[in-house]
Amino acid sequence: MPTPSHQREWSGEAQRLNKEASEALQPLHDDLAELTPTFDGIVYFAVDKWHRDNASAVATVQPDSDDIDRFLFYQEKIKNHRVDLGAAALGTALRMPEPALLKSRMNPDAHMTWAHRLIIDDSITGGLQAAYNKGYGKVPTNTRAIDAAWAKHEDTVYDVAAAFRDFSLKTDSIGDTLELLAPATPNAFILSWDLDHSTELAAEQYGTLRNFLIDTKSLFRHETGALSTHIHDTGDGQDITLWLPDGVDRASLASVQRFGKSAVLPLLDRLQQVHRPLKEVTYADIEPSIHYAIGLGYVEHDRHDERTSQEYWPISKLHKNSEPSVASFTKNALRVLGNLE
Repeated sequence: MPTPSHQREWSGEAQRLNKEASEALQPLHDDLAELTPTFDGIVYFAVDKWHRDNASAVATVQPDSDDIDRFLFYQEKIKNHRVDLGAAALGTALRMPEPALLKSRMNPDAHMTWAHRLIIDDSITGGLQAAYNKGYGKVPTNTRAIDAAWAKHEDTVYDVAAAFRDFSLKTDSIGDTLELLAPATPNAFILSWDLDHSTELAAEQYGTLRNFLIDTKSLFRHETGALSTHIHDTGDGQDITLWLPDGVDRASLASVQRFGKSAVLPLLDRLQQVHRPLKEVTYADIEPSIHYAIGLGYVEHDRHDERTSQEYWPISKLHKNSEPSVASFTKNALRVLGNLE
């Protein structure tokens, strides 16, 4: 059935392109694999029309290996994902006129990368990236042999790029048509709050509840004013997206952690302080308790001018299962913010 997004209509063709492109790139992969045992494979990334600061991993070829751990990073962060060009070496490579060896930003302890951007009709349409794993020997220190392999297969790679570029004219987003996940690197913390027992309060004391929500949301908005935010009203609460500022390296857990501890946690503390007199004095007759939850992930701009994130679901689960007034943290947020005792 035709749908408003048309994404499912083109899914079959996108999957076919993915398979054909991976097969076409196999000879280049094989030549690169002969150069060094550190070679971890190649990925073709297509730039995305809708997610303009992202590129989609649309075709991959990797060496055969029984070493499960070797490709764990790829399985968790690259496969079936888009990548945030502002948090990946690929983004740097796409801005460079010539390919170069660049340390991975997403996995700097393990990987060195080489990428060649693809330009069709004066526009960057994507990039082919090779990865080299430092744990399996000496990674390349110059690009001569890699460049020679590229030159041998350049026409084939451009055919792959052209096929995905032509396909992109049919759809808003190659990544969405392939149903890829958002980038694994975060671009925001989410501070969400939800009123406890709001259904009962609405049924019994709606006028008082309405005034409490007006006051609370107004005061909370004031507290977030100095930060770059997007606030979504959920009726009996708010999802406050706190964008990571330009000075934060989104690929660095340490950098993200510093922002979380210097800005997000203090904001949480201020909101709890603002809420306390509302609960205990102004609206003591209904004793409105609040569930707080903090998440960390990639927040996307959807087709309805709203924000969405995979992180919203674990946040919702926390609201349902946590004690009010005590902040809860998703796994992603807790992994970065660490021991909060």
